[in-house]
Amino acid sequence: MLIFIGGNNMSVYKDKNKGTWYVKYTIEDLPTGTKKRTTKRGFKTAKAAKEWEHKAHTKVEPGTSKTLEELAAEWEANNQPSEETIRHYNECVKFRLYNLKKKRIDDISKVDLLKWRTSLGMSSYSTKTKNDTVTFLNGVLKFAAMIYGVSDMSSVLKRFKKTDEDVMKKKDMNVWTPDEFEHFLSYVDRPIYRDYFTFLFRTGCRRGEAIALQKSDVHGSFVYICYSQRTVKEGLKPTKTRQNRWVAMDDKLAEIVNRLAAVDNNSNYVFTYNNKPLCPSPIDFAFKKAIEKSGLKPIRIHDLRHSHASWLIGNGMNIVAVSKRLGHASVEQTLTTYTHLIPAADEAMMRFLNKN
Repeated sequence: MLIFIGGNNMSVYKDKNKGTWYVKYTIEDLPTGTKKRTTKRGFKTAKAAKEWEHKAHTKVEPGTSKTLEELAAEWEANNQPSEETIRHYNECVKFRLYNLKKKRIDDISKVDLLKWRTSLGMSSYSTKTKNDTVTFLNGVLKFAAMIYGVSDMSSVLKRFKKTDEDVMKKKDMNVWTPDEFEHFLSYVDRPIYRDYFTFLFRTGCRRGEAIALQKSDVHGSFVYICYSQRTVKEGLKPTKTRQNRWVAMDDKLAEIVNRLAAVDNNSNYVFTYNNKPLCPSPIDFAFKKAIEKSGLKPIRIHDLRHSHASWLIGNGMNIVAVSKRLGHASVEQTLTTYTHLIPAADEAMMRFLNKN
């Protein structure tokens, strides 16, 4: 059984870089007496951090009658995720935990977890979705062990290996060349959508980062990416990896973005329609409509980001620089996503070497 150790072993601190609060605390494994110092991050206010700290003291008990579904909701509330992440969590519980979600956490065995993993493995979900679900469930299991002292069985659930189909999908990533993008652009009706799509294609930024871009974050030929936004209601949020970054723009794009940032329309947003930030649904409609008219192979808006990365890597750009530009959590993520493009980068490098 794991318990929290109170007193001076739990403290609330502020992360000066991110502006959020976190709690440092110590947990002890009673049977072994082993103590571990750990951290809970991501609280928006000091009050929220202190409330979590208080719950951590008062809720510890040997076991619980709560179901996995109830614990998932409690874990979600403690994590304070974005609306998009909440939707993902809810889908995991509703569609992919199967009968396991109605069982009491005390009654779930390692065999139950292995049977569940086998059922998930046989489903038609993608390997990524399966692994995201495993990660979600492991988080809930660790939370149950930490708060309620039940056995931590998260080590039972291993991630799924990529299939041959997954590898082939990576090779067949749908992207456009610059010429194809310009052809597509000629069929986009509204100028603001043309500017928005151009920004995505020529920076590789995520769509939410572009929607959230503030006029104060435009600095000549650079933009400072520090926010993301899905809807007006959701408002400004941190970027996906919570890592802010500077992104350089070519002359053509810099002219577009600076022109938009100079518009006096009582809005702080760069990309606006009727003086309001752009919304995902109309953007999606305009994107699909222009593709149909253009006759190009269909891609997703997110594939404009892949197109940008493919364009750079395929022309021999440094993978570390590309990773930082895209705002990836690590270079490994960039290599994993675009590994099929490395041969093209090698060829570009050899052409350069042969010229010199």
